Amino acid sequence: MFVVGGIGSLAVACLLILTLPESAKLLVVRQRSVETVRKLVARLRPELALPADAQFVPGEVQEKKRFVLKLIFSDGLRAITPLLWIVFIVNSMALYFLQNWLPILMEGVGINPQSAGLITTMFSVGGVLGGLILCRFVDRHGVLAIISLPAIGCPVVAFLGHGMSEAWLMFAVFATGFCVVGAQYGLYAVAGMIYPTSFRSAGVGSAISVGKIGSVSGPVIGGILLSMHLPISQMFYAASGLFLVAAIFSTVLAVLYKARFGEQHKQDDARIKEMRSALGDS
Repeated sequence: MFVVGGIGSLAVACLLILTLPESAKLLVVRQRSVETVRKLVARLRPELALPADAQFVPGEVQEKKRFVLKLIFSDGLRAITPLLWIVFIVNSMALYFLQNWLPILMEGVGINPQSAGLITTMFSVGGVLGGLILCRFVDRHGVLAIISLPAIGCPVVAFLGHGMSEAWLMFAVFATGFCVVGAQYGLYAVAGMIYPTSFRSAGVGSAISVGKIGSVSGPVIGGILLSMHLPISQMFYAASGLFLVAAIFSTVLAVLYKARFGEQHKQDDARIKEMRSALGDS
């Protein structure tokens, strides 16, 4: 299993290196070849008929500066960055708590080990689909898109500790993975939307790094709770509480993000409409 997983990861890394293009905005900021940018824009927006002498200008004009930590707390990010970190920590706690202890918890509700392993697999299957689907909504709705999954996942996880058929339990575990893993994927995308191009990688990297607090503490806390021999239902209540906290802080994050960047997005949309109109007239 570990060999297959390791080879698969290396294969995906090679595929990304060879096929994943840099963002159009960063290419413009770094003043790369206009033709390279043109080809990328044509792939992203094939409906736009770009004139031969088109010039590309980044939406944000910012001097290139050496990164210092205070940048991710500047320019309206003082409250947004800590909130993003909290959501990363809490969602990672829920994710790794369930990912590590779900097979044992399934046996605790009366499922035999073989079935428990199969049911637990649905957690990962749901997570892959959740991530792919949510990221499309993040493209359209930004931070608002990540609120829904923790809110949906909270009651679903709470009911996992109660008696239900294996079929329903499999569906509930699938929905749980869809919500918690999907939200994790969505957070990566959202973090990239929050920070400006000049220090985006540092901002996203800091959020992922701080989120590792939850990745480590989630399984540890789960082990402590199991050692206390609590009822299985209370274990799932504890996990659902993490979903609730993630939903609350995601909501606050979305409100602050809209207040900070909402007007900027409206201006960007207006520019796009003007460009479409100009291209249509020409």
